[in-house]
Amino acid sequence: MLCACVLSYTRIKVSLETESNFATRFNYFVNAVVGVIVLVMILFALGGYSRPEQTVDLKAPLRDGQFVVLHGGSRPFINAHAKITPQNHALDIVGINSVGMRAGSIKGGQRLEDYVIFGSPVYAPCAGTILIAVDGLPDLVPPNTDRQNIAGNHVLLACRDFEVLLAHFKQNSVLVSVGQRVSEHNIIAQVGNTGNTSEPHLHIHAERGGQEKTILNGEGVAITIDGRFLVRGDRF
Repeated sequence: MLCACVLSYTRIKVSLETESNFATRFNYFVNAVVGVIVLVMILFALGGYSRPEQTVDLKAPLRDGQFVVLHGGSRPFINAHAKITPQNHALDIVGINSVGMRAGSIKGGQRLEDYVIFGSPVYAPCAGTILIAVDGLPDLVPPNTDRQNIAGNHVLLACRDFEVLLAHFKQNSVLVSVGQRVSEHNIIAQVGNTGNTSEPHLHIHAERGGQEKTILNGEGVAITIDGRFLVRGDRF
């Protein structure tokens, strides 16, 4: 963008020296305003890549394969969850194959098995106690969604002084129950496509406060995964 601005300025400067009619100058003015707006938007988006001062560190919930963050960061331009208080720092994660594709085709398709992440084991990201464990909801064929059960099959885990929500699990794959103690070595479920989701992926976020044993009810907490503050496009 900086290169484009410099090149555009040199062209505008030459044109202004040879053209002086109002329409031309107004056109340049409009272009300049649009350029400033775009630059401000870019700078605002880049701010979402900065690691917040206060974070909690979690172990990677996905460990067998290659994964990429679709939504992550602290600004709405790079993380659609950033405007929803409990999910301010949520991550949406998908799997990728050896050529960097999420599924067998660019469009994704309707076969859930074609998605790399579908059925991947999900580990507890921290040691704690299971507060909620929901299973049994059917996996949906993309692009169908379930807006009545937003999190789909999910688990809410109490870790230290915060809670972690992991959502959109595969039907009948949840391996834990309410009150059970888990460690970071325990597999708790498999990635599916249940709830308000457009394709198989794992949703994870941390929150504090709010009503006890209730999802999407507290204040969002910034998380790091194995010490990394992950944002859109990051791989692990």
